[in-house]
Amino acid sequence: MHEDAGPELDNLRAALAWTASAGDSDVLAIGLAGHSSSVWHATHQLHEGLERCLGLAERLGDHLPPSLVAQYWLTIAGLGMYTTRRDAYEAGKRAIALYRSLDDPLNLYEALNKTAVIGVRFATVEEMGRLVAEAEERMKPEWPARLRARVQFARARWLWRVGRWEEALAAAQRQVAISAESGSELGALYAMSNVVGAENQLGRHEVALAHARESIARLEAIGAGAGAGHLWLGVMAAELALGRTAAGLAAGRTCYALLLREGDELRTFQGFALGAAQNGAVADAARIVGYAQGVLDRAGVVLDRTEWSVDALLWSTLRASLSPEELSRYRAEGAAMREQDAVKLALGQAS
Repeated sequence: MHEDAGPELDNLRAALAWTASAGDSDVLAIGLAGHSSSVWHATHQLHEGLERCLGLAERLGDHLPPSLVAQYWLTIAGLGMYTTRRDAYEAGKRAIALYRSLDDPLNLYEALNKTAVIGVRFATVEEMGRLVAEAEERMKPEWPARLRARVQFARARWLWRVGRWEEALAAAQRQVAISAESGSELGALYAMSNVVGAENQLGRHEVALAHARESIARLEAIGAGAGAGHLWLGVMAAELALGRTAAGLAAGRTCYALLLREGDELRTFQGFALGAAQNGAVADAARIVGYAQGVLDRAGVVLDRTEWSVDALLWSTLRASLSPEELSRYRAEGAAMREQDAVKLALGQAS
């Protein structure tokens, strides 16, 4: 973790703004973007970082050192790990190709892991599995624990993708243990979100809720609550699954605000739709689903059932309450909504 880099955020913004307008500074611009990852991650401003760094892509060219370009694409992949932007996935694949040619085993390992994580939305199951398998094969036991933990994250995401929940939970627990071994309390606490997610998928909602709230409380106690977005997602899913709609929607609103900074806010929409359905607003629930699915379709996302327990409850409720024709109509209405209107509807702010 690079939590000490946070105070440099304003300096980084100013430097990137300057390089964006300065002539003959391609090496500086791409180099600065490529080495900015620690600041964006420390401040949980992944969405802003991704937008700013991608805005410099036009400065790339054959006149730049391949190692510099590889680092740039690796940073893009890391900033876009949770996004629905396919260009972050493509960035990861470019980084893999470049680090192969550069014979850089450690950064190739990093690129494989990051691309596998994004691949949960854009890769086939087979492609994702190959990325994880190669990362595992290339990992060196003498590498620092914080690096070795990363392949467990990628493996957990792949196992999640194929519905092997118990194995996904075990991989997530190994990620937490290895992070703790490295001395990174923050890394271990953030990794608990993957444990919580797997517990929810296995129907262990009270256990998931306890783990999530304990981790959130500790993060807030050490001043790192801004990084608890995915833990709040687990709280939202657990509360809704337990039928505690008001608590689930309250958690979801906190979650949305945090994940908006990381570019993963769309993951809350299935939960918001379920909450609306539980409150009897099934037409609005279908519209929220329609909007979210439209965004995913336009982005070329292969699969986005990252909260499968919520997904199953939602669809059983919708199909029990609406005719196929009504469900189709309301979903189409949602797909045609403007983003700001869909967000207001999801957050319960629509007039």
